[in-house]
Amino acid sequence: MRILHILHQYLPEHVGGTEHYTRTLALAQHRKGHQVTIFCRRSSAGQGLDRDTSDGIPIYRAVNGHFTSAGRFRSTLGDRFLADSMARVVRETRPHLIHIHHLMGLPAGPLATIGRAVPLVVTLHDYWWVCANAQLITDYHGEVCEGPRCWLNCARCGLARAGAGRAWLLSPLVASLFGWRALILRRLMPHVAAWIAPTAFVANWHTAHRFPAGRMHVVGHGIELPSLTRPEHPDGMVSHFAYIGGLSQQKGIHVLIDAFNALPASARLTVAGDESAFPDYCTALRARAVHPGIRFVGRLDRAEVWQTLEDADALVVPSLWYETSSLAIQEAFATGTPVVVADHGALSERVRHEVDGLLVPPGDVLALRHALARLMEEPGLAARLRSGIQPVTSIAEHMQHIEAIYQQVVAHRERRS
Repeated sequence: MRILHILHQYLPEHVGGTEHYTRTLALAQHRKGHQVTIFCRRSSAGQGLDRDTSDGIPIYRAVNGHFTSAGRFRSTLGDRFLADSMARVVRETRPHLIHIHHLMGLPAGPLATIGRAVPLVVTLHDYWWVCANAQLITDYHGEVCEGPRCWLNCARCGLARAGAGRAWLLSPLVASLFGWRALILRRLMPHVAAWIAPTAFVANWHTAHRFPAGRMHVVGHGIELPSLTRPEHPDGMVSHFAYIGGLSQQKGIHVLIDAFNALPASARLTVAGDESAFPDYCTALRARAVHPGIRFVGRLDRAEVWQTLEDADALVVPSLWYETSSLAIQEAFATGTPVVVADHGALSERVRHEVDGLLVPPGDVLALRHALARLMEEPGLAARLRSGIQPVTSIAEHMQHIEAIYQQVVAHRERRS
């Protein structure tokens, strides 16, 4: 099968859950004999469509200037060069199916036309199809949002992100732009043959916001399993915690640092992530971290991620937004590492409290501190959580579920034509 994966940005410039998942799935499909291509945007000066190959997979990267929040929003509404680039890649690769992972910064309208000829499958990696900032966190209050309210709250977010939060009187005018964006996406939605949600929470949230339940599939992510052997940790010796992921406000790392600052001096915390995306936030994190055991190690490669998880006694995921899945949790479980996570969104679904991890109220510094202290002080707790971890889904198992959806939508299209 010829498969075209489309997403907003890609490795190596951007390393996130969506990018990592797309690479892992595409590589597994390539190894199985499928003809796989990736189309994405790259942030750079100038304009052009570059082609390179990574892991044996052709990658088309459309360049149309540097990424900005406003520019990405405008591109969703329409961009002639990016639309022509996308159409060119479709013509050259002649896919049997297009798998969309993210459209932020890419024009959505042309895909409705493309979708009449080629089946479209969408994985819901976040909430972008409803929320323009993708993560349901308001830019003006930093709180979880339940969705648009006549797009006036969306307008407030847009103004706050643009540094014009005080210009709230412009909200009705700006709201019309968000309404226009919603209309474009609504026109595209009927052409999507299948929606894939990584958790039931994500599926239920989207169907509650008028996504078609009959075309919604819940398929948990799979990962490339490591070949590490976890060392034995003597009971009562828990001291090393880790955070691995994006370093941004909605990830709640500041909550973790505030909680960790009050732990005994013997405790250690490794904070891993790219500090270049949100440098002001990362500078504030470093200033906030007064505990001598906190160490910032920057961006890790895959081998370093596995080694960090293997060395850690527990992974902490203190997210303030509704995580949709969290590959980091799966990776932790693959190394036999229990987790401490915020009790909301898909995280509540992924972790069984007191069985393979601990759930704490999101944003609650005292509750998180208590959970970390329990792991250090409560005899047998860490060992019990480790023993409760279940086998993790491999990318090969995951791909079988995805391929079944592919075959279903392609066969349906062939019957109709």
